Amino acid sequence: MWARAKSVPLWRLFSETPPETAFTYSAVLPLVHGEAAFTEALDLIRIIRMNAIKVKVSDIAGGLKTLTLCRKHLGAAVDIRVDANAAFSAEEALEFIQAAAPSRLSALEQPVPKDDLEGLAWLTRNTEVPIIADESMYTERGVDYLIAHRICNGLNVRLSSCGGILRSLRVIDHATENGLFFQIGGHVGESAILSMAGRHVATLRPTMRYLEGSFSRYVLSEDITPQNISFVEGGRADVPSGPGLGIDIDLDVLTRRGRVIQVVS
Repeated sequence: MWARAKSVPLWRLFSETPPETAFTYSAVLPLVHGEAAFTEALDLIRIIRMNAIKVKVSDIAGGLKTLTLCRKHLGAAVDIRVDANAAFSAEEALEFIQAAAPSRLSALEQPVPKDDLEGLAWLTRNTEVPIIADESMYTERGVDYLIAHRICNGLNVRLSSCGGILRSLRVIDHATENGLFFQIGGHVGESAILSMAGRHVATLRPTMRYLEGSFSRYVLSEDITPQNISFVEGGRADVPSGPGLGIDIDLDVLTRRGRVIQVVS
């Protein structure tokens, strides 16, 4: 609200000039049932020339088949990483990584149950494939424990999980100061509000390894802003330039899709 009142983009409250002028987003594919539907999704990714993709897997055999299909349809140059959503034990995750070697896996996210920090640390020590923590950031030990004990190689920093922009920036800074990389995560069905908040964080911390979000009209029949904030060909999106988050909210959409309790202006 302060940035809108000052008629500046939110990131300008933290920095005079952005380090970058544009970003490259990563595609994210959820678990898709059926090879035909999955192939159709890969065809769309190929058409819009995405350079990086994250795919979900739930078991070793299915995950290996998924990776094979990705390489077959997307070619050798695309960066492919996997989110296992805690589907493996540490030993199974290592087996999966070794079997996936022909597909050149770039990273493996949350391979083990979130509380199995010992297994996560063991896997990190025993493979050269970078291991990314997601749900394991939110245990009783907390994200500081992961960083201090090098439980993983990187963190999936989702604004909605970390508690907003300021807390996400603090997590990112703490991680990078201690040699961990980070990706700015997103939710496949998120609205333009969360997507644009993530884009402002990317503006302020452009060293992320991967950037997720801004799927908007690729997956939503209708977003809650008149602006189309979806990334374009190649996953490209520009640094926000409008006041505040850089979007307006369509109250007609909110009225049709939900129930307006109060409007504050």
